[in-house]
Amino acid sequence: MDLTQTFTSEEQSKAYMTALQVPPYRKPLGFGICRVAPTDNGRGVPHMQFVMLNWEENFGTAAALQDIAGLIGDNHPRYSHEAVVPLDRDMLGKIARVFAPFFATASEENHRNAHIIRQLAEQPQPGDLYLVFVYRHSYLMSRQVELMKRCARAAGKLKSSQPQNPHPLTMD
Repeated sequence: MDLTQTFTSEEQSKAYMTALQVPPYRKPLGFGICRVAPTDNGRGVPHMQFVMLNWEENFGTAAALQDIAGLIGDNHPRYSHEAVVPLDRDMLGKIARVFAPFFATASEENHRNAHIIRQLAEQPQPGDLYLVFVYRHSYLMSRQVELMKRCARAAGKLKSSQPQNPHPLTMD
């Protein structure tokens, strides 16, 4: 589908997302958008916050984000357990065009991902954003994935029976 044009109906957006969810699409365990802010002095661990977090849910949204990030098809991380992709203004614009039909009814309770995407797209400087995808549990994770798993666990989305990271210096 043409991502230079704004989708005009929810059906058009849903059809796009459904069409993507066939092989080689890889369904993630979790995905989201992480905002990273550097420390004041530029040293130390930057502040990270998940402005959008999904765990074992909203796979149509995941498919659209992966497509826009170039993670479906030949660029697909088939053997990787995670993907962290910088989210630039151009990509954010494409995402907003896909989710535009949901903006009128989007809120904290209804179409929450579309609500967050609209807010980010409307900000003149949304900050340093990253699309984060987790495909399988692993002990070796980026900081963004470690934080995502902690947030998912705190929200009750990640069950405690899932693998824990035994390394005492990580956030998991």
